[in-house]
Amino acid sequence: MSFTETVVNKLATGWRSRRADRRSFLAGAAVVGSAVATSPWRWATTPISAYDAVCGEGALCEQGWSVFCCSINAGANQCPPGSFVAGWWKADNSGFCCGSARYYIDCNAMCGSDWQCRCGSGSCDQRRVACNQFRYGQCHQEIACYGPVVCRVVTCTPPWQFDASCTATSLTDNRTVTHSAPCLPGNCPSELTKFYYDRGGPGGRYGPVTAPERNSAAGGRVMTTRGALIYQLRTGGVQVATGAVLAKYRALEGSRGPLGEISAPMSTATDGGTTATVATFQHGMIVAAPGWTRAIRGTVYDHWRRMGGFRLLGFPMEDQAVAGTGIRQLFQRGVIYDFPGYPPFLVNNHYLSLYREMGYAGGLLGAPRSDEVRPTDGRQYYTTFEKGRMYWTPERGAVALLQPLFDAWKATGAERGPLGYPTGVQKRYPNGSHAMAFQKGNLYYTKAHGAHMIFEPFLAKWRNTGSTVHSRLGLPITDRVDRSGSSRVTTEHGAMVSSAAYGVHLVYGPIYKVWQAAGAEGGRFGLPRTDVFAVGDRTRCDFQGGILVYDPATGKVSEL
Repeated sequence: MSFTETVVNKLATGWRSRRADRRSFLAGAAVVGSAVATSPWRWATTPISAYDAVCGEGALCEQGWSVFCCSINAGANQCPPGSFVAGWWKADNSGFCCGSARYYIDCNAMCGSDWQCRCGSGSCDQRRVACNQFRYGQCHQEIACYGPVVCRVVTCTPPWQFDASCTATSLTDNRTVTHSAPCLPGNCPSELTKFYYDRGGPGGRYGPVTAPERNSAAGGRVMTTRGALIYQLRTGGVQVATGAVLAKYRALEGSRGPLGEISAPMSTATDGGTTATVATFQHGMIVAAPGWTRAIRGTVYDHWRRMGGFRLLGFPMEDQAVAGTGIRQLFQRGVIYDFPGYPPFLVNNHYLSLYREMGYAGGLLGAPRSDEVRPTDGRQYYTTFEKGRMYWTPERGAVALLQPLFDAWKATGAERGPLGYPTGVQKRYPNGSHAMAFQKGNLYYTKAHGAHMIFEPFLAKWRNTGSTVHSRLGLPITDRVDRSGSSRVTTEHGAMVSSAAYGVHLVYGPIYKVWQAAGAEGGRFGLPRTDVFAVGDRTRCDFQGGILVYDPATGKVSEL
């Protein structure tokens, strides 16, 4: 005979409850279904009514037992207002706790409360309300004044494990092992259901169930209520996410959204005196601290973990934000960008302040194209961007090298080339010219003549002129050119000429034009022996083969 047939036949045999007013209750299909769900084996094999199977034995008021709190407290398996946890006992081998002990916690009335003795008014659990003047007394022993037992809370968790006021002094009454009510879970509930009801059930702190218990794609089981995400991982133990973490998760569409299922126990992280609650999911993390709650997710989350997570980058300072065609997320010690066609990259705190000044990814440097690189020589760290590179040393901090100097510098061999590492701030002029200092020289760019370098012995002399687009010489328009016995760098308004006999000298302005027209170093005037210098209102330059003087009053250059 099938199990269902056994139940039906049992109903048909005419077993009757002890009281006439319970016959209509027994006849209801919902009650029969509840009986089968809550106590199937006992209902099929023991001569008891469906009423007793659902409500448990001793459910009538005159039988003397105290009502369950969930029956009179809006479904909440917890002490109602005006009462307190006063003591407990247990019943061993309870089917309601899968064969473990079940704990019955008395909620005694507080002195001064207006609880009056009465019977429960429901069709089930008509037990006594605030009638039994009794106290076991293992909990809140500091409260000396108390009234009758208002109602009972039941848990599968020892009371001292979640109420610090309770001691572990154990008392046992196995007569209550079958007591139950419709507002309590049935036989051998799951770990999640036990956890949920041990903390109040539908009327408790977590509210009613909004999505029933199910298997999680991350492993284990999960259920959601109005105020909680309750879950159990494969590793065991039940965890709960509430408050700001839950609100953020729901705002991101929960398990259907980008985070996926919760996948690790709740934890905390501390940085700079701030402690945050951390919930880890399949594809991201929610971090909640006083005053803010933020999510790290997707490829940004993966890269954040690879780059050191909380330890190196700290807390998120914002949620993910749109950055042009990609996304970005700012952390305490860096910003991660993710653009289509590229993996995510980190701009860490070495460069962050300067990068912010330069407009982040929408600014002069553009989007990052590498994480920080630490050269084998250990001298300077750098991060490469769309339009340049930033270098960092502890002594100088961060400097940015932008196009077009960046491209020209790379063409020379970058840091392994003749210029070495950048050491200064790249200067940009309104006419489109650029200038920057390096370890071993300077690099300049003009639209008309491209990029050119200056090295010693010209560099020191060049710096004394002001070495900018506004100097007497302007910017260089050639690299160094060696001639027999001399070297030269030509500039926008003149030249620097070096020789062993005379050193480095500057020739510029009208005198330079006359000298250049006469054949420059190879002409009749030969090498300069002085810079161009002032003589009263005039300027003068001495050469090997003569002296040239410029008179601004006449606009003419004459030879002495």
